[in-house]
Amino acid sequence: MDKMKRRELIKSGAAGTLALGAMAAGASVASADEGKGRGIAIHIHGVLNGVGGTPAAATLAISTEVAGRRGDLAGAGWDSGTNNTTGGAMVPNPGPPSADPSGTAGPVAACYYTAAGSLQGDVVTLRGRSLFTNRAWPGATDGEDPNKADARADGRELNATANLKTGAITWSLSPAGGTFAGTGTVVVIGGRGADDD
Repeated sequence: MDKMKRRELIKSGAAGTLALGAMAAGASVASADEGKGRGIAIHIHGVLNGVGGTPAAATLAISTEVAGRRGDLAGAGWDSGTNNTTGGAMVPNPGPPSADPSGTAGPVAACYYTAAGSLQGDVVTLRGRSLFTNRAWPGATDGEDPNKADARADGRELNATANLKTGAITWSLSPAGGTFAGTGTVVVIGGRGADDD
């Protein structure tokens, strides 16, 4: 996918602000000589569909940022929860109606992850852990609002790959989290990341 310079990212508005916040305070433009304090930051997002044992009609919006050196990247990200997007949009649906002052229970089964891995050639490979989710406990409902699912510790394992040139993304959460794939946005922020032809 395309490379972006910091100035271009800032011009893109709020998305640029969030992506810059994900960069380490001392990060600078990536180069072939990473031994002089230089590093890279990579942003990945997209709406993926189920593959393998996960129904193809199932959708999942994901977003993650990692930074560091090519062989030692770390960061975090989120997903919308299965089928919590409409029309391929990145913004999760509001969820079922609720007695909460917001009027919504929020997206069901959204997760927040750690992510660590490396960039080899054009492919970012990440492994992480779902720190928490708002999936309801099996067989239990929230005492205050039966449509709401309180956040809780999760612990399932995340495995993901993303290709800088093609935008191809694979994403799985196990056990019992599903496997998803599709094409999204994969960019190196402020430097050369993909092996240019």
